[in-house]
Amino acid sequence: MFKYRLVGDNDYTFDIQGTLFKNRGINDIDAFLSLSKDVTHDYRLLKNIDKAVECLERHLELKSNILIIVDPDTDGYTSAAIMYQYIKLIDNNAKLEYALHNDKKHGFDNISIPDNIDLVIVPDSGSNDFKHHKSLKEKGIDIIILDHHEIDYESHDAIVVNTLLGDYPNHQLSGAGVVYKFCQALDELYWSDYADRFLDLVALGNIADSMSMMELETRYYVQQGLRNIKNVFFKTLVNKQEYSTKGKMNTTNVNFYISPLINAVIRVGEMSDKEDMFKSFIGMNYLVDYTPRGKDKDTIQVPLTEDMARRCANIKAKQGRMVEKVVNEVEKLIVNDQLNNNKVIFIHQIKNVDGGLTGLIANKIADSYKKPTILLSHCDDKGYFKGSARGYDKSKLKDFKEVVLQSDLFEWAKGHANAYGLCINKEKLTEVNTKLNESLESYTFEDEYEVDFEIPGRSLNKDIIFEISELVDVWGKGVEEPYILIKDIQTSDCDVLLQGKNEDTITIYLDDIKLIKFKSSKKFYEEIINSKTIDVLGRANINEYNDNQYPQVNIEAINIYK
Repeated sequence: MFKYRLVGDNDYTFDIQGTLFKNRGINDIDAFLSLSKDVTHDYRLLKNIDKAVECLERHLELKSNILIIVDPDTDGYTSAAIMYQYIKLIDNNAKLEYALHNDKKHGFDNISIPDNIDLVIVPDSGSNDFKHHKSLKEKGIDIIILDHHEIDYESHDAIVVNTLLGDYPNHQLSGAGVVYKFCQALDELYWSDYADRFLDLVALGNIADSMSMMELETRYYVQQGLRNIKNVFFKTLVNKQEYSTKGKMNTTNVNFYISPLINAVIRVGEMSDKEDMFKSFIGMNYLVDYTPRGKDKDTIQVPLTEDMARRCANIKAKQGRMVEKVVNEVEKLIVNDQLNNNKVIFIHQIKNVDGGLTGLIANKIADSYKKPTILLSHCDDKGYFKGSARGYDKSKLKDFKEVVLQSDLFEWAKGHANAYGLCINKEKLTEVNTKLNESLESYTFEDEYEVDFEIPGRSLNKDIIFEISELVDVWGKGVEEPYILIKDIQTSDCDVLLQGKNEDTITIYLDDIKLIKFKSSKKFYEEIINSKTIDVLGRANINEYNDNQYPQVNIEAINIYK
């Protein structure tokens, strides 16, 4: 049985949209929906940006060899792609190289800097790589960091531009956004107007890195970027996913259907795939050979971006199979070792798990067992285990990282409050369950949803669904899509069907509204049809078919009363 908390005054009769905005702390709705450039901040507020501009200008004048390090996530690829293309626009003869990670290490880790390099630019990472800063400075190599992540202190050996330094008011601007600000500064220096060409990649990077859409500057850049997608590879991915997105590009669709393709390549793709994907992002769209499936001798030539988009989809499917295999192994271990008896599912016994998959696997385990999860993938030669942690977002615990840090067992935990990487010495593994069980003793990890509207089944009508669904382009991180609760549905008053090829989709027809739950079971279906009443929790949605619109609710959870 799920629990819920009603947010606001439950006005689903007179002012549905006004209630939704009010519940999210948005009072000036017109201003929020009609953002202008006035909500953006001057790049000069970023500490050290003037030094970074002077440094790059000097190296371009000296014809220096410049290396861009590409961080291994969507924000890293987009921010590096912006930087690479911008430099080529202001100086096509610039001696520019880039370096890709072959794993999920960040910043300078596992990156070899060639001896001939004079300047290293690190977008979206590197603020805390102090040893690397010092080492490179001693070799006479300059460093520009363009970052937004947590920073311990300002480096003495690198030029660090980070939204968390100085007085920049927006701490919800990703690496791609910081690079964009750097490009604005360069525009002023070179009397050019190139920065805005990359707003589509700014949007993609910020969405993928879960920046809050409550921050108006970030929201403005995302809106502007998605309205005018220019990057050929980004546009090709959008076309590839047109069936899933129904041709609409908004924050939710980018999160679900675009950035996961990019991240799949970064996590489990071959190095050649990563190389080709970055080339696609920076506009290298030459023809490559492609042999269509089932036509071994009919090789054709297609643009690199099209071939890479196809490979992205294939690698994403491969990643899904890899994750499913490991999840099955982990679940056996949880049962055999009774790991579910603890407050946190803590696993370090799994071997040969790709480090790029630990976050995805931990997320699935957390959702399955409705508990925070820590999955450690490997132990290095110094005795340190590293891996990923995921909180259970539907519970009351909203900052699992803080709990882990307060245990004083882990060397570090870096990332978001409920999704982060961490490291622990093998000598402390036996203490983890005891410490976390004590820290979380008062928590019961039950589903608890924040609900905007609690609507009796007899009062639900299609106009409510349509009005909520009109705001589909509004939702994003920090401005969450609403849940609605439909109470006291008499099962005798509706049709309940078990559908789908695998008989795993339950469809409930309530007058002219369809309530649909995917990935269910025949057993659950039978419980519903044998019940007296049910409560349905879900999200309003419009299903478009043959140019017609049909109101429906995508079900998240059901309470059954017999």
